[in-house]
Amino acid sequence: MYGKCIHTPYLFNDENLFFLMVLNICITLLNFLSNLLMHVNCQLFRTLATCSADHSVKLWSTIDYRFSLDKVLSGHGRWVWDAAYSADSAYLVTASSDHTARLWDCSTAEAIRHYNGHQKAVVCIALHDISLNA
Repeated sequence: MYGKCIHTPYLFNDENLFFLMVLNICITLLNFLSNLLMHVNCQLFRTLATCSADHSVKLWSTIDYRFSLDKVLSGHGRWVWDAAYSADSAYLVTASSDHTARLWDCSTAEAIRHYNGHQKAVVCIALHDISLNA
């Protein structure tokens, strides 16, 4: 049994080897493009948002793992409990004890929309957003 070569003509014929070679090239190319896009996305949108009892949200730049204060979003009247980024990281939605949620433009640090109507504190927020490029 040992040392015998098992001949499998249907598995390793010329057509299948060519197909496997093309498949391997495609997978390698997709991995490269995926890593490239992840790197570009991380470099463009590396921001941490922190919520605070001081009524503000702070946006921190985390590029190169150096946490530096980038912007302060001010305008809520009470504690800010939660925040969620949009799919493209251009906007941030926040939840506050002042009974409101707000939509912020991250580039200008200005509130562009106020969501009123809660009778008590808004303590959690979720954003179902789609990327316009998808």
